[in-house]
Amino acid sequence: MRCAIHTGRTHQIRVHLKALGHILLGDEIYGWKPLAALPVQPPRVLLHAEHLVFTHPITGKTLDLRAPLPADFAAQVAQLRKVAAASVKQVRRAATAAKPRRKMLPPPAHEHESRA
Repeated sequence: MRCAIHTGRTHQIRVHLKALGHILLGDEIYGWKPLAALPVQPPRVLLHAEHLVFTHPITGKTLDLRAPLPADFAAQVAQLRKVAAASVKQVRRAATAAKPRRKMLPPPAHEHESRA
């Protein structure tokens, strides 16, 4: 998920995301619970500031900073994608198997035709 934060501290971001029903991976303080489907659980709260723009308090210059995704975060994303893809395949297989084959019936007779 990407979101634009205009102001706030890490804990405020976490509180607001929880209120919206989007608990961060690894954030046990705000309700995250380990997922059995994940072979490796996140070792920390997976929250990352990819892009920050702010005015330097002394020089007044605008600072535009970017940071790549940390390796542990990227590994968790890759793991989630793999688990999600496997889950989608499993749901599709179950849906296909659950569909009963309908026996073809002859079309209904018209009122003027006899059914004998």
